Amino acid sequence: STRTRRILVVDPEPASRALVRASLSHPELELDEASGITDGLAAAERHAPDVVLLELVLGDGSGFSLCRL
Repeated sequence: STRTRRILVVDPEPASRALVRASLSHPELELDEASGITDGLAAAERHAPDVVLLELVLGDGSGFSLCRL
């Protein structure tokens, strides 16, 4: 049996998150979305992601900063 994989998408643009959501629509994938570092950290604490897709330029800092946390 396959297990569901969780993907966290961190991007300040709602249209970009919607495009990723549409592209990754699959029964074995669950997507969480965040618009910045603060929201991304909170989402990751609620549900640990298997993969994080993020924009490097975020309103509250750099995507690199989020990777370091």
